[in-house]
Amino acid sequence: MTGAVRAELVTPEQVFPRGQLWDISPIGGCLVVRDFIDELMEGALVTVRLICDSTHQILEVQGQTRWSHPEHSSTFLGIHFAEGRLPKGLFLDSYLDPHWAD
Repeated sequence: MTGAVRAELVTPEQVFPRGQLWDISPIGGCLVVRDFIDELMEGALVTVRLICDSTHQILEVQGQTRWSHPEHSSTFLGIHFAEGRLPKGLFLDSYLDPHWAD
């Protein structure tokens, strides 16, 4: 279901290829970006734009990379949100509901 949320990753130096939200929690998330990203070190400061394909809402959060893992022609990135927990009332609320799959 998170495939409906596109992700853009931006640093002060560059904009990375678009990707998708793979997983999310109130304090961080995992993005999958189409390409190998070896420029980002653990702890890099990033801006993450999450875009809901169905409603076209955009959430922009500051974060810090925690880990990265190349897989085939993509890179999985673990991001910790710098502001702490995401506020309620966002298009991401249904993804954060622990019972959405029930």
